[in-house]
Amino acid sequence: MSRASVCVVIVLGMGSLCGWANADEIFVDRGACPGEGCVYGEQWVVREPIELHSSPSESSEVVDMLGPRDHVETLTGEVHTRPGRFVVKQARGAFQPGDVLLLYTYLGEGWYRMRHEGALGRADLGFSPWDKRCQSREDRRCWGTLERKLQFWWWVKVRAPSGLEGWVLDSRSFEKPGAH
Repeated sequence: MSRASVCVVIVLGMGSLCGWANADEIFVDRGACPGEGCVYGEQWVVREPIELHSSPSESSEVVDMLGPRDHVETLTGEVHTRPGRFVVKQARGAFQPGDVLLLYTYLGEGWYRMRHEGALGRADLGFSPWDKRCQSREDRRCWGTLERKLQFWWWVKVRAPSGLEGWVLDSRSFEKPGAH
């Protein structure tokens, strides 16, 4: 088992024993549904062909192909993240200048799952991962600086029309209820 795999098991099983040791390790947030209004248990419609994998890994077996206009039921998901690094420049709540927050899952409305001093928690940073704010020390709108953007991959477990269950990587290949 690789060092990254061991870290993920420890992070998920015990909460705070790993993750700050190497900020390049992948954090897996099982059951996470990133963004505003994200819920599982809904029907999504496939917009473009997409591979259905046996597990949430690009190296896993492709068990089926979903085609345009197929309806799938979303079951659960996982967000795999190489954490971002947010450095506090102005005191805010429990955070003091110089504190480092490792950012994991984007939860929506500016909120992130994050790690501070070894403990997992949530924080409102006031921007999304796609926002250009807070990437410069001169940005006065921000109470910290995003020194490294998070990189994340969202795997969604779905049930295909055939009843087969599997994982898809690119959720942008779907029309979701209420999305425009």
